[in-house]
Amino acid sequence: MKNYTIFAILILVSLTTFGQVNQKTVPSNKNRLQIYSDPEKTVTVLAKGDIATIKKITADNGGVFRFSSGNIASIKMKLKYVSKLIQNPLIKQIEIANSHYQPLNDKMILADRTNVISLEDSSCLGYNLFGKGVVVGIIDEGIDFRHQDFQNEDSSTRIKFFWDQTDPSTANRPQPYDYGREWNAAQIDAGLCTDYYDYNSHGTIDAGIAAGDGLCDGSLHHGVAPKADLVIVKYDGNNTTDNTISDGTAWIYEKAASLGEPCVINVSLGDYFGSHDGTDLVAQLIDNLVTANVGQSFVCAVGNEGGSNFHVSTTVTSDTTFTWLTDPTMYVEMWGDTSQFNNIKFSIGADSVNINTNYYSFDGHIPFRTDTFYHLANTIYSDVLLNNSGQTIANIMSAKIVQGNVIGIQIQINPVTNGTDTNHLFRLMTTGAGKFDAYSWDFQQNNSLPNSSTYAPMAYYQYPDTNQNICSSFQCSKHVITVGAYANRDSAEVWCIDTNSNLHVVRTGPIVGQIWGQSSCGPTRDNRIKPDVTSPGLWMFSPGALGDLAAFKLTASGCEKVSASGCDIFASGTSMASPSVAGIAALFLEVNTFDSSDQVRNCIIYNTRSYGDPSIWGPVPNNRWGYGKADACLALHCTNPYSFDAGIPKQNPSNSYLSNYPNPFSDQTSISYSLPNNLLNSKAEITINDLLGNMIITIPLDNNSGTIPFNKSQLASGIYFYSLKVEGRTISTKKMMVL
Repeated sequence: MKNYTIFAILILVSLTTFGQVNQKTVPSNKNRLQIYSDPEKTVTVLAKGDIATIKKITADNGGVFRFSSGNIASIKMKLKYVSKLIQNPLIKQIEIANSHYQPLNDKMILADRTNVISLEDSSCLGYNLFGKGVVVGIIDEGIDFRHQDFQNEDSSTRIKFFWDQTDPSTANRPQPYDYGREWNAAQIDAGLCTDYYDYNSHGTIDAGIAAGDGLCDGSLHHGVAPKADLVIVKYDGNNTTDNTISDGTAWIYEKAASLGEPCVINVSLGDYFGSHDGTDLVAQLIDNLVTANVGQSFVCAVGNEGGSNFHVSTTVTSDTTFTWLTDPTMYVEMWGDTSQFNNIKFSIGADSVNINTNYYSFDGHIPFRTDTFYHLANTIYSDVLLNNSGQTIANIMSAKIVQGNVIGIQIQINPVTNGTDTNHLFRLMTTGAGKFDAYSWDFQQNNSLPNSSTYAPMAYYQYPDTNQNICSSFQCSKHVITVGAYANRDSAEVWCIDTNSNLHVVRTGPIVGQIWGQSSCGPTRDNRIKPDVTSPGLWMFSPGALGDLAAFKLTASGCEKVSASGCDIFASGTSMASPSVAGIAALFLEVNTFDSSDQVRNCIIYNTRSYGDPSIWGPVPNNRWGYGKADACLALHCTNPYSFDAGIPKQNPSNSYLSNYPNPFSDQTSISYSLPNNLLNSKAEITINDLLGNMIITIPLDNNSGTIPFNKSQLASGIYFYSLKVEGRTISTKKMMVL
């Protein structure tokens, strides 16, 4: 039977208005069903719909409208007023913020072939690139800006702006976000910024891989874009009321625009729970932000759970299938498209188990239900699971999530220990018809399962697999570059220092160039390739926080590694693979300033290396390697910037898609356009934007090519960007000057 706990009743009292039939509100995944219960609490909300309506409701109820991109807005208001948004038919989807992301160069520049671009060797292009005039944005756990690799030769900082989201001070708060503290380069150089602490050097390492200049050790270990400008966000993982990642993304792009520079952002943070399809509003908002203007890119790490049995994919039939979960407290999420989920019936059951005697016996379940049982979205429902003797063996909490045409069910199982009760394995049970994907760290591992001859119901068991153990949310977006990791170096080349300052060499390690076993695997839930590319991430050297560099010595617990120069630290993970690809994007944007995010992404992911032993690679693209190993030289010689799906033939880039003459012009110019061959007879338009990215004019196109006259009557004197867009995708962007 259904039984609301006192906690759940409090939730219902405070959030009853969240349960409208439209079910727009989505709880944040990492809340693990602990939805906010204080109606006076001020929260940040992402709202999708009519922006003017969102602004008015926010203002009328004493809230703060922070910013919007596309049809998604970030606002702040008291929880009790959020119902005003839900009840309005012009607002389609809502998410309440809760931060839930965790942190996930030496030979890398050879593996990624940036050495033939950014060093003295200019054999790739015939000239050198260093990321000069490009912003590399880092959202991470901080940065030790005292490290010489983030300074110019005159010791001034290369960090143009720094937002510490963790600082509780009310001074220098960035607006309209109104939390944390902001510093600019002059304030850092003046010694006013004292926040150089970086937990485990994570953010310092990532910034160094992307853009460290190598001054500390004479360029022995420099990053990919060593002359890029840096804009840093110190992420606050304890902030449960703000959209820290999307806020940081918007802030970095704003700062880059104020500098008049293109920008790539790297995020080596993530959460493994969620729909794994990019339909959550954080992912949609980041997509909107990165595609809003030309000269922007977004790169992220795929995650470090390769090989983990985190995922179960089930095609439901009339037979009752099940998967076991076991842990002191179990948590699982089910996700499916509405059309596939509506006819699935699910329940939580239990089996009495004695592994030593091979004893298994089914011991009861709560009622089977469909998703329509949850008539109040974003609300906790409670059940009591009884065994065959009528004893309570678990309390079950669950809630429904709706993301457009995607449904999620969150379930938490809290076992109750009885003195005479046996041990239990708990079942996620399904019947009916449809398909869903489930995610949990608590699935019973396959190597400890009985077979059907030992326990007959195992004939209907759904085994967990190692697919879809990627991070969710923006890592699954279509417009970002998601990066996996392979081995950067033979660990025999890695130095470590003992307490007597003696150098030692570590002799064991991975095989250079092979995929890292813990690099997470796709695909997305809607079956897209992820990661997009791979890059060196295992056994990396990069600048470390100065305190960590001083403390890392040989101890009884093992050998902590620093470079022989003492400037750099050893690290591994997809967190370290992602920023090298962000550095490649910075080099690309240095010479392709006005390319769209999709053009940057496509040039990097469709121009990779995948040669070698096919038994290691398999056919690419695949969900271990993506489209192959990132290669800066191939990306800069981009032969496929306009392909948007795998399998479209490559074509040479051309400036013939869009041009205007005369330019500059004082009265009238002629704009010539030509659609790419693979996009002929598609819906196309020319848009004109100002320097801030605001769209001013849209001109629909009726033919595959042509020349149209354009009069400046609607434009003041100044610089504008005009773009050819086909099916909503930016094919080419050019600059025009009106006198």
